[in-house]
Amino acid sequence: MINSIHIQESLPAFQVMNQPWPEKIGHIAIIGASGSGKTTVLQAVRNAGFTVPKRYITRPTRLGDDLEENVCVTKEEFAELQAQGALGLVWQKNMEQDRVEQYGFAQSEAELTILAGNNALWKNREKVQPAGALRNTLWIKVVAPLEVRAERLQKRSPDLFADKPEEAAFRVGESADELDVQMHLVLNNYGQFESEAAEQLVKLITFLASK
Repeated sequence: MINSIHIQESLPAFQVMNQPWPEKIGHIAIIGASGSGKTTVLQAVRNAGFTVPKRYITRPTRLGDDLEENVCVTKEEFAELQAQGALGLVWQKNMEQDRVEQYGFAQSEAELTILAGNNALWKNREKVQPAGALRNTLWIKVVAPLEVRAERLQKRSPDLFADKPEEAAFRVGESADELDVQMHLVLNNYGQFESEAAEQLVKLITFLASK
């Protein structure tokens, strides 16, 4: 297995956290707050040929949504997808004013699946269905400072700031820095590492997939 010294020397955009890795990795979960740059690095992962299942969300489509990554559905449509067995993992995220969004990944038969989620995927990992599905998961958190994330999010989704300022403020403020030490790896996606983060993530996943 790749060791922390190797990562720090050859993949400097990563920080190695003090958490034991799974003996056999079944999933790689890439999480992070809105504007951290998950979509950008995950597009590089897709382009490299890895499976990143579509993510179904119970909210309206917004300007700037990556339609390759997200499929926005109604709660009724989400329930129907669950009933049909089209979703592999499901969870929910508590939003502003007690609003709840439901999330689900499309079924995947890949040996190593890359899961793209928000911080709620980690926070609610014990409640993700089916139970125990994330047990052998390697967790990577993509991070960027609040001001960088706010600028990215406003550029990507100006309609969110114009029409739903409370939700915009909620998403910008959900950095969850306290989660960093609970991750296996933290990927710095800003400053000097912004141009390198996606390539280094692909290199890491390529190595892990070969084992």
